[in-house]
Amino acid sequence: MNSPLHRVLDALRIIDNTPWRTQSDQNDRFEVNIMQTMAAKEAKIHFGELMDTVQREPVSIKKYGRDVAVVMSAEAYRQLKLERLRARLSIGELQLDRGNAVDGRTFFQELEQSKP
Repeated sequence: MNSPLHRVLDALRIIDNTPWRTQSDQNDRFEVNIMQTMAAKEAKIHFGELMDTVQREPVSIKKYGRDVAVVMSAEAYRQLKLERLRARLSIGELQLDRGNAVDGRTFFQELEQSKP
């Protein structure tokens, strides 16, 4: 399938073996695979193990039963940033295809506002 939704979702995929990749069914409902979770206290006690684990997959850190952080490898983070940029470019291509262009100044202002 190559619908606009699928193009954007393809652009958002990080790498094939990440635990948060999506899979669609025939009705275009998407299921997100859950990543490994660790309690904050456990992460502190087993920090070395946590660092080893995040080289393979991101780990969600919980405190008092609530997600408070996600730890990932530097490479996964770089890939995430790259894929975010690709997704924005894909959305821009779709807008251009529809004739919905935005001038450069507005684009860069919106880009600056979306920085974490």
